[in-house]
Amino acid sequence: MREADLTIIAVKSYDLENALDKYKPKGKVLFIQNGLKHINIERDGMEKFFAVTTWAGRRIEKGRVEITGRGYFRIGGKGNFDLSVFRDSGINAEWSDNIIQEIYRKAAINSVINPITAIFKVRNGSILENPYLWSIARIVASENKTLLEKMGYDINVENDVNETCRVTSKNVSSMLQDIMNNKRTEIESISGELVRLGEKYGMNMPLNRMMLNAILFLEEKLSSKVTV
Repeated sequence: MREADLTIIAVKSYDLENALDKYKPKGKVLFIQNGLKHINIERDGMEKFFAVTTWAGRRIEKGRVEITGRGYFRIGGKGNFDLSVFRDSGINAEWSDNIIQEIYRKAAINSVINPITAIFKVRNGSILENPYLWSIARIVASENKTLLEKMGYDINVENDVNETCRVTSKNVSSMLQDIMNNKRTEIESISGELVRLGEKYGMNMPLNRMMLNAILFLEEKLSSKVTV
């Protein structure tokens, strides 16, 4: 691939390495992925930038997507970046000087919302509306907050989960969409990476591990057509 003014890489986290190996982008490259695996990606000739967003949508058909929630759209990295390409398209892009913290924040939020919605087959807003689901969300958020504190980040994960569920209440999470469509999820890049970080920082992360294993079971069950 020839060097472009800007290359946007928005593939699923598990396809990221293959996409980079195939297209070999140079110059300014913007990564928009769920989870944490893209943080440490390195390739010769790339000037890395990251985007974190709570905008939400669902695929209607090939080439058509419905916007189901408008949140923030934050971009950061080392170097100069022209936000007008997004702002002129109606996206409220803003610059973040702490984009790595924002990536960890988003992963902590996603590790609560995505597995719960996928396991219980509900929209994001149901987590706030149902006291049983909210009680699960709160304890997973608390586990994530403790991990982030050990890493040096002061993030109120419970408040962020609450806000995200509120602004994307009608959204069908990407993980639930994947489960409904019998596709692989990004659970390894989200909960899996948090479990691995927990091991690094001396935490067992039992709730994230439970979410990870539950989603992996659903993937396996769907792919093998297991019935009871």
